Amino acid sequence: MWLGTPLQTDAGISLRAPTSDISGSAEFEEAAPLSIRLRGLNVTERRDVDLPLIGNNDLIVVTKTRFGSEPPVCRLHALEREVELGWKNDFLYDVLLSLRDFSDKRLTLEVKVYDVDGVPTWLIERVDELAPLTEIVLPALAPVGDLPKMSGEKLLQLVDDINDHDAIIDRRITLEKDPRDDRQPQLQPCYLVCFDDSAPEDDYELQEDRQVCTADGASYDGNYAVFELAREQYEKREQELSQKAAKLMTELNGKGQSDEKAAVDFLLDTMESYDNFSKLKRAKELQAEDSLTEAEQNLLADLRSIDEVNELL
Repeated sequence: MWLGTPLQTDAGISLRAPTSDISGSAEFEEAAPLSIRLRGLNVTERRDVDLPLIGNNDLIVVTKTRFGSEPPVCRLHALEREVELGWKNDFLYDVLLSLRDFSDKRLTLEVKVYDVDGVPTWLIERVDELAPLTEIVLPALAPVGDLPKMSGEKLLQLVDDINDHDAIIDRRITLEKDPRDDRQPQLQPCYLVCFDDSAPEDDYELQEDRQVCTADGASYDGNYAVFELAREQYEKREQELSQKAAKLMTELNGKGQSDEKAAVDFLLDTMESYDNFSKLKRAKELQAEDSLTEAEQNLLADLRSIDEVNELL
């Protein structure tokens, strides 16, 4: 179950279904920045309860975000041994998504919080040591980044096979920018709270520390994750490019969950954008020359014949 509340949390505002206008300031506008952050996680039970000699959960937290039929972007937020039960708000990296130019209408958000068994201690130590290195936060890039090859491949395999372990929270929601549809969760600035199966039956609120409580201040004793959707950009351009590279790697590895046509279209669109930019750069170089050879004049004419290039010259 997913419930929401405004970003400015005032006492007395209960969590409610995200199909309603939560933000009070409409949805995200096109061309505005958009960021989603993991602001807190509450885990109240051990998964290996039938093994009394086993300690607390070895916790992994993974999220995926996906616009329309594009490949998803997978992020690793936590990989820790023996995590104490209760509230947690310190992560390897808390950003799920950060865009300067929002232009889509449909976003799917997925969160997986699992108790993982058999993870090598050296891998957990390496992740903790190197985070927030890009290839740690974006596991799709791990095998081709600066990590040792074995570490990168092991990390990617762990994330890919997360469903083989014990689920604590495993939920997905699709948000759409369509205020006319009161049955569809709305893509809007707000806090979103994702509960596991044991969702609260009574009215609950989000405190200033982003923990769920009753109106009289009693804490909710269940598993949940808190996300913040805001009109902000928390990442620099280089990190946004890494995010796009992770999308491309996911599709190239056949893990994009897209249908075949959507996958091919995404790859072709990516390559066309790169190719047009390269041609535009070359055309500007030729235009800046004082004189051109006949071959260069012919090349410039060919480049100008490409509509996407010519309109930017």
